Amino acid sequence: MYFCAVGLIALLPFFYLFCQVFTVVVYEGRWRWWCLLPLPVVAAVASLLIWFQTPVAFVVILIAAPTAGMLALACVWATYSRSGSRSGSRAGAEGAAPVDSEQRADNG
Repeated sequence: MYFCAVGLIALLPFFYLFCQVFTVVVYEGRWRWWCLLPLPVVAAVASLLIWFQTPVAFVVILIAAPTAGMLALACVWATYSRSGSRSGSRAGAEGAAPVDSEQRADNG
């Protein structure tokens, strides 16, 4: 039981950082800038350490900051995924070929 708790506390920030870096590397165009949006969310939650410095608060904030970042990053991923289907359905309705991922990244 303690191993799981230590693993959650120790690995969650690294998992978030991996997902954040991976997203920045993979996305192109304006989506690369949109995927940086979760960073201020993480910084805002982590800034709570200025006011709450007890060991329990430290652990809770250490878990809450990457969790909030992952939720914000998931919102960016969902918006990116939906943008492809919307542009593809618009192109299909017009009778043109679907837009590929390179054109979607360049156009937004």
